[in-house]
Amino acid sequence: MRESSPLEIEVAVRGRAVPPNRSQRRGRKFRKELGHSNWSLVFDTETTTGLGQRLRVGWYQLYRGARLQKSGLFGDRDALDPGELALVEEYAAERGLPWLTRDQFVDKVFLRYSGKQRALTIGANLPFDISQVSTSHGPAKDKTGFMRGGFSFGVSADPRDPHVQVKRLGARATAIRLTIPDGRSAEARNNERGGDVAQHRGYFLDDLGVGSALFGQKLTLKALADKLGTEHRKLDTDEHGEQIAREYLEYLERDVLVSWECAQALQERYQRFGFSETPITDIYSEASIGKALLTETGAAPWLELQPDPPEWLLASILETYYGGRTECRIRRHAVPGAYLDFLSQYPTVFVLQQLHRYLFAQGFDWHDEDPADLQRLLVQIEPEDVLDSTLWPTLDAICLVRPEGDLLPTRARYRKNQARGGAGAYNLALAYRHGGPAQWWTLADLIASVLETGRVPTLLRVLRFSPRSRQQGLQPVDLNGDPRYRVDPAREDLIKRLVELRQQLKTDAKPARDGGENEREALLEGLSLGLKIEANAIAYGTPIEMNITEHMRRKDLTLTLSDDSRYPCRSRRVEAPGRWFNPLIATLVSSGGRLLLATAISLLHRTGSEYALCDTDSLFAVATKTGGLVPCPGGPHRLPDGREAILALSHEQVREELIERFRPLNPYDGELGSRSILELEPENLDPETGEQIEISCLSLAAKRHALYTLDDHGHPRLVGEAGKRRRSEHGLGHLLLLHNPDQPGAAIDEFWEHLIATELGIHHPEPDYFSQPAIGRLTVTSQPDQNAFKTYNDSKPYTDQIRPWGFVTIAHPHPLERARLGIRCLIGPYSRDLDKLATQEWIDRGNPDRSYRLNLDKPYEISDGTIGAQTIRDYYEAYRSHTDPKMLGPDGERCHPWTRGLLQHHHVTATGLLRIGKESNPLLDPNDLAPEEPTIEYRPRLCVGCGDPLTGRQEKWCKEACRKRFVRAHSA
Repeated sequence: MRESSPLEIEVAVRGRAVPPNRSQRRGRKFRKELGHSNWSLVFDTETTTGLGQRLRVGWYQLYRGARLQKSGLFGDRDALDPGELALVEEYAAERGLPWLTRDQFVDKVFLRYSGKQRALTIGANLPFDISQVSTSHGPAKDKTGFMRGGFSFGVSADPRDPHVQVKRLGARATAIRLTIPDGRSAEARNNERGGDVAQHRGYFLDDLGVGSALFGQKLTLKALADKLGTEHRKLDTDEHGEQIAREYLEYLERDVLVSWECAQALQERYQRFGFSETPITDIYSEASIGKALLTETGAAPWLELQPDPPEWLLASILETYYGGRTECRIRRHAVPGAYLDFLSQYPTVFVLQQLHRYLFAQGFDWHDEDPADLQRLLVQIEPEDVLDSTLWPTLDAICLVRPEGDLLPTRARYRKNQARGGAGAYNLALAYRHGGPAQWWTLADLIASVLETGRVPTLLRVLRFSPRSRQQGLQPVDLNGDPRYRVDPAREDLIKRLVELRQQLKTDAKPARDGGENEREALLEGLSLGLKIEANAIAYGTPIEMNITEHMRRKDLTLTLSDDSRYPCRSRRVEAPGRWFNPLIATLVSSGGRLLLATAISLLHRTGSEYALCDTDSLFAVATKTGGLVPCPGGPHRLPDGREAILALSHEQVREELIERFRPLNPYDGELGSRSILELEPENLDPETGEQIEISCLSLAAKRHALYTLDDHGHPRLVGEAGKRRRSEHGLGHLLLLHNPDQPGAAIDEFWEHLIATELGIHHPEPDYFSQPAIGRLTVTSQPDQNAFKTYNDSKPYTDQIRPWGFVTIAHPHPLERARLGIRCLIGPYSRDLDKLATQEWIDRGNPDRSYRLNLDKPYEISDGTIGAQTIRDYYEAYRSHTDPKMLGPDGERCHPWTRGLLQHHHVTATGLLRIGKESNPLLDPNDLAPEEPTIEYRPRLCVGCGDPLTGRQEKWCKEACRKRFVRAHSA
């Protein structure tokens, strides 16, 4: 392999930017929160299938305790034709149900119970249903900043009534609350009489949001009901948007009933954790579960104990923070091997470093350490030292380094057209760093570099941290009220206990399963899953939580550098740390995970072998049953026929040289403590005999890979259980693959099996859905999403507009059509029916007056009134040739679509360090159908003339004289 010349590129690191002259935190009077009453309101809406998804009919149920008090129908009579209206009126009369208008439902039911009666409001995908009963929307206003960036829905014509605010917090997390109404509420009157009751903001339980948090995965209402084992299940229907029939009203009623039963089951499941301090209405995501446990223990967050740490210190720590290491090492060339995974990687790293000392400390201190001491450690470091658990508690240090060929985490825009300041996502990769400004990294990352390069970095400064004394008043928590499942942070490592307790619960569940005790088995498995979520959230998620506030205008911010210098900048997106923010824990855990992975790779390289990919806590080691050379372009060895090759380990060597070497690092007790923390995944084993089988891996780029075996006919078959095949969904999950709507995962399985066969040169008929258009679903959850449809909405009444939390299908014209018509994106009503997609009108998002029908039979044929869209086949070809900008090819050049074989790391010279905020986490790949969320860039505001920093209201010039000099110079 040929070494490439260094790439000169701007490198991005996490920065710390706050509003200038930030006031000190002010204490606020604590007011008691009453919580929701024993009333519950459950409702669901059904809409037209047009782009505006106009409300047609809805169903609601009111419960007092567990008893149904009232049911009814409501809707928009103008959206129903005479036949539908007559049917609904007749159906309501037969059942003795009220048939309300939208306004009547809002005034007599929604505001009366959700607002005045403090009812728990329940639904599946509540934000969508709330948008359907609204009459207006706008940006959410909030003095605390929590709801800024969300939407405020007006639901009543009376200005004294509250609005409903909705904000997307994450991929599966949404916050909903009421604004405080005008007038003297019951709470206001209580406070006037000397009470301390807080004004309530409504109580909302979105089944899908809470269900996703408790199960750790995205779920539909049907899937959630199946998991919870509710008495009733969701009915099937193909009548969405069709003529309303009696069966459809029964379907709507069943949806409301299933939503109610799911809410009851979710509340029961949550109560088993025993978190009395955190109501279920405050559970938004998996991280909320971890926060609830911390709150229950009586622990105080770090920023409450050390409210004003030096800004330069925070800047230095954040500069060291990176996520997991994901790489494609062998590209577009299938190799056999063993798929390995670290046991609970982040919790295990947390325990190994004894970070409970910091989690429950009254803060932490820091001091400078002589860099020469660490230099001596790094000179002598070997994998055996990392495999000794005594090293790990000493990793609580960060180092200022002058890079000179060290292999270190580097965040940059690696794509060729992005390298010099172009737009696009920042990719994290390991790169050989040559020169450039000094930068902070963790000690763990420096050890990883030494293991992989053998070169000791030059340390300029070392900051060593130490925890202060343990907090007082920590309380034990009995899960499910059972002392056998107690966690006590005052006496033990909380994360270690959670991981061990999870194994105990899994062990206890086995006799319950064997004995047919289904209820007890479900209880123990639910608690076990909850412990997994809590351990990961506390060890890694909550310490780096940064909440984004969206503003309409750019806000002035001050960014502090690690040398304590500052410069002004502006951004519409402003970050605020979460309550349990602790960047030291976050960076030590994430870098510790990368060190585990680097150690495994170092051991692999010392045997002369390679890996095909790694992904945060897993890697695919090249191996066969007996070992030996296997073909691989760019490999260091040669086969007798002259082909380049790499050395594969035998299955026995994988166990001895990799798996067993990590056994001494296991920090757990009991049954869990007897295992190695590096394990073979079950897909490596024959399900009947338990013997290791030979599986293969094909990787296209980071997070784009599949594991497979060949069947008796020589065709590839993905490994893993049905519905859990080992293949990536990255870049594919958004597509509406219409092949098998009941099993959407099966379509992606077939996509990958066809791709593998094509790469292997095996004849394999393409899936029958390849000729279908590449359609994606887009849900409007942010102001930028909403602004994209401004042109379309301007000419429409509110009921027909694309509103927040509405969803549409989007497609891209074929490049030839894009060049001919100048259309970048088409939008259409949401549907999974291919016939509807073929016959419905598609609108040019940039020019709503232009509409087309998709030309599915001859997409490349020019025809008036039709347009050819990219097909799944087009998307497949682009996906298959997707390049990996984070790595170089075997020849040392940038990866191209045709690059195959053993890849290399970039060589980078940083032209400067750009401070950025929270990295974007787009739901879709940048090359997919929707734009990614931009990363916050904290670029300094500089004078156009002299380059000095701008302050205050200065936009382009630091002073008038500078502007005049610039104008004179350029006019000459």
